[in-house]
Amino acid sequence: PAVEPELSAAATRAAPRDVTSACRCERAPVGTGCAQMRGPPMQSKFITALLAASALVAPAYAQDKQDDIVVTATRVETPVRDLPADVTVIDAEDALSHGQTTLSQALEDTPGLGVVQSGGPGQQTSVFASGTNSYHTLVLFDGINVNDLTSPNSAFDGGQDQINSISRIEVVEGPMSAVFGSDAVGGVINQIARHGGAGPLNARLAFAAGSFETLNATAGIDGTLGNFRYAITGEAFTTEGFDLVPARMVTHTGEKDGAESFAVTAVFDLQVVPTFSLDLLARHRRSRADIDVFDLEFAFPFRETRAESGDAEIAQNDVTIARLGATWDLSEALSLRATIGGVDQDRAANR
Repeated sequence: PAVEPELSAAATRAAPRDVTSACRCERAPVGTGCAQMRGPPMQSKFITALLAASALVAPAYAQDKQDDIVVTATRVETPVRDLPADVTVIDAEDALSHGQTTLSQALEDTPGLGVVQSGGPGQQTSVFASGTNSYHTLVLFDGINVNDLTSPNSAFDGGQDQINSISRIEVVEGPMSAVFGSDAVGGVINQIARHGGAGPLNARLAFAAGSFETLNATAGIDGTLGNFRYAITGEAFTTEGFDLVPARMVTHTGEKDGAESFAVTAVFDLQVVPTFSLDLLARHRRSRADIDVFDLEFAFPFRETRAESGDAEIAQNDVTIARLGATWDLSEALSLRATIGGVDQDRAANR
């Protein structure tokens, strides 16, 4: 068993806006839209009114976000406004409402992150933070290291995970090695698990179908019963996919490269007494994906081409996470936290 740190707190952030006059703008951040007005009087009045309304709304919104708390950057609860690091928080519900169901889709619009996918959903996906290599980006699930130890350089594969079982994603960019070790040279991505909400029972059910015979389903329940909170989520994804070899290549045959993944996540919290609480996190994910390998020609011009391989696949890419934690609040300024748990990864490939 390995002791894992606890990292979880609600947080979002937005940069404050400074909107000046619509007719004269000597200093304006990106996105304020200020410009010299040379149009008709009616157009000038309309734009002036629009920018004035933005000036009234934006600062209040920004102030609310600056007061939020994150813990990934420092391991302790810290307001966003006090952090020297660049922190981005992605709300899982907002991402799902935009049709972003996988972790890679939720991360692809994050400033400073490069998300490179080798095919469709379920295929190998690398995440590059702050211009570093993919193995310099540390990925956590509720504070637990889930970088793939079975892959070269322990780089994280972001193509298999969905976001239905998490509440948000905290992304901290820049060197974080002093806090998390050498795996965090480029930054840290922390998936915060969903916890029980208000009320005794809250149910969630979603189903979607699309092209390439793609099916995506999720079901979950959560709630609070006295001093006990619970959240259980099941996720399933499958697709026939498409040929990863482009049609322009001579090795293209049209063979489909599919993928599938299934996951169950459970989080339980018990407030034993006002100053002492217990929590349990358990998660199991099972996934597989068809792949096409690259072959090198051992003759001039020694080209490397992607070739069809009906038997090539990531036959097994399973992850199991378990953690038991205890928190003792000694005072308002001091608390003790102890956890025990571990991660088990099984990966097998056929070529």
